[in-house]
Amino acid sequence: MAKLTTAERKRLPKKDFALPGRRYPVNDRSHAANALARVSQFGSPEEKVKVRAKVRAKYPDMGKESRGGLVGQTDGSSAAIAAGGSALSVASRVTQPAQKGCNG
Repeated sequence: MAKLTTAERKRLPKKDFALPGRRYPVNDRSHAANALARVSQFGSPEEKVKVRAKVRAKYPDMGKESRGGLVGQTDGSSAAIAAGGSALSVASRVTQPAQKGCNG
């Protein structure tokens, strides 16, 4: 995801946020994808609907199924996000080493 400093975030117009209170920035595709992942994890059902609608309005091809997963997702997390998961949960499963059993 592109770096967004506090100063840059403060300069963003209201239209670049999915929810009131300057929550869930969607100023570029990577932040929009992150907003979808975060609202899937932590958002209420109403917030999920609003964030998804904002992202789809700004990036019409994001969130649509394609052969390789969701259009606009480039980090391999598209299947998990489509299933209501998050990119973070996929990354943690992929990068965690296998645990060895105990030899009592």
